[in-house]
Amino acid sequence: MRLPLASVVALALALGVVAGCGDDEDSDGGGTEVVLNEPAAVDVDPADEDATEPPPETVDVLDEFTALRQAEGQPSVPAIRGSAGLTVPDWMHVVNGDVASYWQQQFNTAGYRFEPAVELIYDGRVPTECGGTASQRGGPFYCTLDETIFLPVRFFEDTANPFGDAAVAIVIAHEEAHRVQDLLGVFDQPIISAQLELQADCLAGVWARTVYERGLLEEGDIGEILGLVDIAGDSPETPINAPGAHGNSALRQDFFAQGYDGGDPSSCPVPRKREIKNA
Repeated sequence: MRLPLASVVALALALGVVAGCGDDEDSDGGGTEVVLNEPAAVDVDPADEDATEPPPETVDVLDEFTALRQAEGQPSVPAIRGSAGLTVPDWMHVVNGDVASYWQQQFNTAGYRFEPAVELIYDGRVPTECGGTASQRGGPFYCTLDETIFLPVRFFEDTANPFGDAAVAIVIAHEEAHRVQDLLGVFDQPIISAQLELQADCLAGVWARTVYERGLLEEGDIGEILGLVDIAGDSPETPINAPGAHGNSALRQDFFAQGYDGGDPSSCPVPRKREIKNA
C-alpha cells in the first residue's frame, strides 16, 4: 500500500523524509571508519563497467533515468541501515553512500559514468575552494570547485537531537542532489539560487521515495520531518531572487512532494522563475 503523501503534505510536510532511521532491530550497529576533517571517498556500490560515457551537461538527462514504478520488483540499492549503535558521523557516512549509490545506479542504467563527490565530515575548520574555510558555525554545502560535500558534525548533531535521524538523512540527500546538478551542468545555467535549491529538494524527494519503496519508512519518521517546518524555508521577507535563497517552507514542501510523489528524476526539472515568484 502506497503511503498517502498528499495527506501528509496537507498537514505540513516541510523538507523531506527518510527511513530506516531510529532503532532498527535488524541493524548490526556496526560503524564505519569515518576520519573527521579529511577528504574521503564515498562508499558506493560497484559501478557498471559498461557505463563509461560522461553524462551530457544537460538536465534533460533526468528524463533518461528510471522511474521507481518501472523498476518495481527489481533489485534496488542496498537497504539503508538503521542508525541504532551508530555515531552521528557514521550515520552521515552511511546515508551519503546510500544516496550516492542510488544516483550511480541511475546514471549507469542510462549508460553514463557517475563520479561521486568527495565526502568531508568535519568537526573543526577545514579548507575549501568555495570561500576559504568551512567551520562548525555553518551548515552543510556542496562546493563545485573542489567537488566536495562538506558535512559539519555539529549541524547534524543539532538537527538529530530535536528532529531525529530522518532529518539528518534528507539534508544529506539534498546535498547529493547538488552533485547531480553539477554533473548535468545545472550550475552553469543562468538561474537563481532558489531554482537550484528547489530542484535539489525535489531530487531529494525522489531518493526518499526509494526508501519507502524498500519498506523502510516508519510512521515516526514523518513526525521527525514535521518538526522541520519552522526552519526549512526562508523567512517571509526574503526575496525569492535573493543570493542564497532556498524558497519559503511552502515552496520547499511542494518541491519535495513533487519528487516523492513522482518517484522519478524526470519529475524534477529546473523550476521556472515565474513558477516560484508567483508562489
